[in-house]
Amino acid sequence: QNWRYKFDAYEEDSEIFLNISKGKSASGAEMYLPFFFNQKITPIEYLLNFNQIFMDSAVRNSLEEYMLLINERFEEYRFDIQRPLLPPQDLFLSSEEFDSFLKERNVFHFNLENLKLDHTERSKKEIKDEKTQINTMPKLNELVVHLFHGIGIYKGLRQITTNGSTQDCLEIEYLEGSKVFVPIDSMHLVSKYFGPTEVSLDKLGSKKWQKKKINAVKKTFDIAAELLDFQAKREMKKGTKYELPLKEYKEFSQEFAYIETEDQLRTITEIETDLTNSKPMDRLVCGEVGFGKTEVAMRASFITAFNNKQTCVLVPTTLLAQQHYESFTKRFIKTPIKIEKISRNVTVKKKKNILEELIKGNIDILVGTHAILQDSVKFFDLGLLVIDEEHRFGVRQKEKVKKLKEEVNLLYLSATPIPRSLNFALSKLKDFSIIATAPSERLSVKTFVYSFNLNLIKECIQRELLRGGQVYYLCNDLRYIEDRKQRLQEIFGNFKIEIIHGKLKKNIIEETMISFQKGEIDILLCSTIIESGLDISNANTLIVEEAERLGLAQLHQLRGRVGRGNKQAYAYFLKSKGIQKSKAADSRLSALTESDSLSAGFLLALKDLEIRGAGEILGSNQSGIMESIGLDLYIKLINKATEQIKKGILKINFVEKQVDIDLGVSLYIPESYLPDINQRLLMYNKISLANSEKELRQIQIEMINRFGILPEELKNLFYLAELNLLAKDNYIKKIFSLKDKIILKYDNSRKDKIISMDIDLNKTVKRIYKELNLKGKVS
Repeated sequence: QNWRYKFDAYEEDSEIFLNISKGKSASGAEMYLPFFFNQKITPIEYLLNFNQIFMDSAVRNSLEEYMLLINERFEEYRFDIQRPLLPPQDLFLSSEEFDSFLKERNVFHFNLENLKLDHTERSKKEIKDEKTQINTMPKLNELVVHLFHGIGIYKGLRQITTNGSTQDCLEIEYLEGSKVFVPIDSMHLVSKYFGPTEVSLDKLGSKKWQKKKINAVKKTFDIAAELLDFQAKREMKKGTKYELPLKEYKEFSQEFAYIETEDQLRTITEIETDLTNSKPMDRLVCGEVGFGKTEVAMRASFITAFNNKQTCVLVPTTLLAQQHYESFTKRFIKTPIKIEKISRNVTVKKKKNILEELIKGNIDILVGTHAILQDSVKFFDLGLLVIDEEHRFGVRQKEKVKKLKEEVNLLYLSATPIPRSLNFALSKLKDFSIIATAPSERLSVKTFVYSFNLNLIKECIQRELLRGGQVYYLCNDLRYIEDRKQRLQEIFGNFKIEIIHGKLKKNIIEETMISFQKGEIDILLCSTIIESGLDISNANTLIVEEAERLGLAQLHQLRGRVGRGNKQAYAYFLKSKGIQKSKAADSRLSALTESDSLSAGFLLALKDLEIRGAGEILGSNQSGIMESIGLDLYIKLINKATEQIKKGILKINFVEKQVDIDLGVSLYIPESYLPDINQRLLMYNKISLANSEKELRQIQIEMINRFGILPEELKNLFYLAELNLLAKDNYIKKIFSLKDKIILKYDNSRKDKIISMDIDLNKTVKRIYKELNLKGKVS
């Protein structure tokens, strides 16, 4: 109503109006806050009880400059029918209101620029011996897989009471509306479905899922056998066992300009272990742009060089080769290590000299593009191969690189690894490290999706240029790119605007990008050619036209071009007007805004793995069994089959064996103890997946530290989890209560036991342990 009263504009033209009317969040809604609260709220409303104000002397000038800019923008955009604007006095704190507030208070002025601040170095975090896990928690209405019932839709947590005892259950809906309620102690049987989105639900009681599962289990045994054979052959390969030059390595590590993140330290430690082992390293490091993958590679290169071995750093583009060459040279400046570069723009004479020095062993680290794959490039003693942005290289290229030397150590770096590589890693065929922790000063890129809007584009660019930054403007349709330049030139005539795309000559592309990197270009009009990982910290606004035409991983890679420094970065993905809506395109853009985090690359790589399929691990066939049962269950089955083969067991019914426990007590996490349903689900999952009493104890300690003393129902849940572990270890298939007795049923019925039940479950569990001559650790 306030909107209609204030604006003479057709509301159907405004996305913000339409979204808010439907109860959806809308970017930019803060510009209409007075409509929600019928008043203007400014910072001084929160400062009325303060009589003394300490104010930087620059505040007054900044306020006046900002008010001029606000008024200027208002005059320019006030007639925009899509985003009509409130007058500045209705929304912002005016100079008069600010002065009136200060008059009644004691104001003390200071100059912030003259203050000297002491920077205290943050202490390094301890390395925790735990891996970043795939987020397997399903959201409401997402697909899940139950080991016994198949693919269904997760409908949330439901509290079920039977025979006086209460439990939380996962509600799963199957074909024709039939439902299964899975007790949380059986939660390990349910996996989030990672796989193609066009999948049909299973029907309860149908033999179709059973056939599919049996086929999958049989195949996982075949895959597990191949994996074990592959690993055995790999174990037999003997590489060089490197030594850590402790003093020199410590000095080199301390020269790193930043404090290492927890994940970065763990990855470095894993690589140190790999290199000091006689088995050749084969490790994939998955980490977001700017999270420190290059430093990890530099540490590995340092160790390699001090063991008189050479390092080859392979990158996809000439620009990235130049950037890495400069980074490595700067980082190794205090060491005797010699670094060179081979790429297209290196002269023939220079290249010839490099190749001569390389084969003599006078070059320690060689950075290069595909040019180093030529037969003319020969190393004296190659010890380490680093492949940056591994998703940009084909399988044949990687295989050719491996043949440079049989026992070479391999280190792959990527923000979004290709499905085949990720599948290798998740199947434990390739060692895997995730760097998911952002550097302390790093900010996530704020991501927005809008329809194409010229005023919005102008405002975004103007905001970036006013703070001295640079802009990427992506127009992938080369028919319109000159038109875009002309339009921008009319608006921003005082700023330098240049164009790059794949059809230009390579030397022009390189010159333009180097010029942009140096800050000589303000707005770079480009195609998706900028997708490669260039590090330009001053470019912090990205505008992408026709974003609905691009793929998910590609959009994420493009977003990675901004936000490389400590400034807030913005990415605007603009949808074309007047075209038919695409559900797939909308879901891609939605996934991008939802994954507006600093570690989205790995999750988007998983999404890519779902969409494109994992592919056969050891073969060339691109349709594996993962698609039929989902990624999470697929990995679990392969790992389980591997364990079985190692034990010499070849029975495919290993997945059917489950322990049935019913002691007639309530076991759940009370909502009053942990109100957040997602957190409850996460803790249920942790308890269900615990493999030892030690893990259960750690979860107990974590919950007490985070949420307080455990309530009775939660204690019961831990007792049940402990009994579950006990039963599996002692071949007990069922534990249940019968009046005042506890019955323990074994696989061998002659061993069945009957134990008297106590009112206190804790004492009952202790009696069971005593009967079995075991000592309970959790209870």
